[in-house]
Amino acid sequence: AGFSANSLAQTFALLYEGAGLEGASSHSGRRTFLTNLANKGTAIHILKTLAGHRSIQTTATYLYSSPNQLKAAVELV
Repeated sequence: AGFSANSLAQTFALLYEGAGLEGASSHSGRRTFLTNLANKGTAIHILKTLAGHRSIQTTATYLYSSPNQLKAAVELV
């Protein structure tokens, strides 16, 4: 038997709360996981597969760019 989406979300909420991670969620965990892999050069089509997304556009919404990354990109011009 598997977990329902709701029971997994509740389990993660308890784990995050126990770890003192205020405001964390299953989505923030996915966002951090995917962003960290992207920052290490993992291709977006690999990220899409790992996330179980149907489209790269969905995966792209999970990726975070820091102000320093944005500044470094502009400085390439």
